[in-house]
Amino acid sequence: MRYYDFLDAKLVKKTPFKKVIKAKIKSNRPLSEEEIAREKQKYEIAKELGLDDKVRQLGWSGLTASETGRIGGIMTRRNKERRDDDMKSGNIPTW
Repeated sequence: MRYYDFLDAKLVKKTPFKKVIKAKIKSNRPLSEEEIAREKQKYEIAKELGLDDKVRQLGWSGLTASETGRIGGIMTRRNKERRDDDMKSGNIPTW
């Protein structure tokens, strides 16, 4: 069972989160607080892995598949840990 199966159907977004963020950035629309937090986390992980210079110079498309996979894997693990902590404390996870 997925974590969002416990949530109200109105709270679950049908479009993948990263596609929403990408579309908003491309069209210069403001990001929500939750989207800003996700982007900030992505840049922090890239910095931890020593990829921040490469991202600044070449953009996210300049990374290899293994590099982006590592970033995505770390984000997924951290988000899962945070969701589990939120659910244990009785809070509804936001993303």
